[in-house]
Amino acid sequence: MSTIHTRYSVYNMALDYLNEVPIAAPPGTGVAARWLERNFDRFVDVELSSNFWNFAMEYHELQRDVTYDATRRWRYRYATPNGALRIYPPTANGERDGRLLDFATVRGGILLNQGPTLRSWWAMRVPNPGEWEPVFAEVVAATLAINLAHKITGKTSYIDRLTQLRADLLDRAEEINALARSPEPIEQHDILRVRGEDGYGYDGSF
Repeated sequence: MSTIHTRYSVYNMALDYLNEVPIAAPPGTGVAARWLERNFDRFVDVELSSNFWNFAMEYHELQRDVTYDATRRWRYRYATPNGALRIYPPTANGERDGRLLDFATVRGGILLNQGPTLRSWWAMRVPNPGEWEPVFAEVVAATLAINLAHKITGKTSYIDRLTQLRADLLDRAEEINALARSPEPIEQHDILRVRGEDGYGYDGSF
C-alpha cells in the first residue's frame, strides 16, 4: 500500500487541525515548521511503537546470538533486526495467533527459551510517509497537532478535541484492519498444552 503523503503533507495536516497557516513550500521557516522538522521522526517512531500497524510489520527468522551465555532463566538471546522498533509478542513457530512464548526485552535484543531459531514479527521503522497506511498519516498528524497546541501555538483549547480525534482514528484503524490483532490469550493455548495437542511440553521440549 502507498499514499500520496510526504512529510510536508503530514506537517500541513497537523497545521490544518489547528487552523494554522500551512507550509507553502518546504522547508518552512516559521516556529511551528522548525518544530515539526525537529520532532517529526521522533513522533513517527512513537506511534509505530505504540500500536502494531500491519503496514510496518515484518517477519524475521533469527538465529541465536552465539556470544550469549545461557542462564538458568533464559537459554537464548536474539539480536533486534536492523530498523526494528518493537517485537510482536513471540509465539510458537511465529504464527500470529499461536501460543505465546515467555520472553524478556533487553538492550539490543530479546531473551527466550525457544531456539535455536526464532520466528517472529516486528514493528519496523518506516520513515517514508508514502509507504504508510492512510489512517496512520492522520494519527501522526493528530499527535503532532496535540503537541504543537501545547508547546508552540498556545491553542490548548484544541487538545481535548484532537485527543478525541486521535482515539477515533485508532478505532477506525481497528475497523479497517490497519492494526494487527493481538494473539489469543495464553490461557487458551494452555488447554492444548495440557492435552499435549500442540506437541509442546511444559519443560520447553517438543
